[in-house]
Amino acid sequence: MSATTVGDEPVSEETLADSFPASDPPSWTLGRDRYHKAKEPDTAIIETAKTNNKEESTMNPNIGLSEEQRAGVVKILNALLSDEYCLYTKTRNYHWNVTGPQFNDLHKSFEEQYTELNQIVDDVAERARSLAGWAFGTLTEFSQHTRLTEHPGSIPKRER
Repeated sequence: MSATTVGDEPVSEETLADSFPASDPPSWTLGRDRYHKAKEPDTAIIETAKTNNKEESTMNPNIGLSEEQRAGVVKILNALLSDEYCLYTKTRNYHWNVTGPQFNDLHKSFEEQYTELNQIVDDVAERARSLAGWAFGTLTEFSQHTRLTEHPGSIPKRER
């Protein structure tokens, strides 16, 4: 177990993770198995289910939401994930295809934006998984569920 210091006091990562409520874990704990270890038996239930002859571990967090409510939140998160991934892709497109006298500034700006969007995409997907849902992960799913529109082959007209 590694130790971190908060102020002058050493604090283990488990202690840091356990100090946050399960409904709002910090981004650095999402997806970590040790964060979901329950101190109390009813905090998180990990079940093993046989699906298609494969063992799959699923987590059913007890955070005050019914299974139906959790599924609704996951659906909203997947719509957001689709939008964010589409925006990420559009931003990469602009980064690659920017032209004009402000090329350098715009190129750097788009790079900063897609780097930030990459982290947002990851956080949203991990949040869906932390709610025992399944995060979209294919271009087909993203394109079917995004609320953004794309215009393939068109490049924004540059201002003069």
